[in-house]
Amino acid sequence: QMKPRRARGKITQPNLYWDRPVVLLIDERSFSDAEVFPFCFKALDVGTVVGMPTPGGVIGTNDVTLSDGTRFRIPGVGYYGMDGTNLEGLGVKPHVQVEMTLEDQLQGRDPQLDKAIEIILKQIKDGNRATKPTPKAKPR
Repeated sequence: QMKPRRARGKITQPNLYWDRPVVLLIDERSFSDAEVFPFCFKALDVGTVVGMPTPGGVIGTNDVTLSDGTRFRIPGVGYYGMDGTNLEGLGVKPHVQVEMTLEDQLQGRDPQLDKAIEIILKQIKDGNRATKPTPKAKPR
């Protein structure tokens, strides 16, 4: 028998989260949303970030098209951390820095992916679990 809706008890939010080990890959070609996401990933301590620092190109832009078809972008939106840190120009530094060289690419090697796999396999073997994410700083 199903209980009436109000008698089912409390449901906390967020009620769904991934509690398994996670490794995120970033590099110097990660721009915009690909920098906002790892910034939040690190701020919430979701897992390990592997690769190279991102360049810090985070500002939101709008496309403008002139009557002759010329297009350009105008900066319009800034992105900030919960503590007020401006993400534009900041870049995200990985927990584990691993460079991928031109030689690696020519030889079909991916040392960043290899390191990520090594880390995740060790975390799985050790039985590590991610903690439920909680912001480290209050919004301003």
